[in-house]
Amino acid sequence: MNRWIRMFLQRHEPTEREKRLHTLACQFVDECHAYDLHVCSEHGPNGPIPYSTREAMLCSRHALHVRKRLFGAESFTNKEISDAIAIAHRERPQREAEKRLKGKDD
Repeated sequence: MNRWIRMFLQRHEPTEREKRLHTLACQFVDECHAYDLHVCSEHGPNGPIPYSTREAMLCSRHALHVRKRLFGAESFTNKEISDAIAIAHRERPQREAEKRLKGKDD
């Protein structure tokens, strides 16, 4: 097999740095979602929806504070953080379903 094919077919194991980034991104998404549920008066099928500009401002300001608190001391770039948060946001429904299943088993 060609070495280029082997390189692209091999499984990528995340480094400790990537695991830490993913963990912090998941924590960021979960904290922001919980706050948004509390602040927003409208709730759609995909989660809370800010009804007014005040609600949107509160959600945005909280997200900025959480991001600074979680990622402030880390050496990640803004692009790495943004990409990890986007992935964690897409994975959130799956994580919530796993938590519900784990709760039923206990």
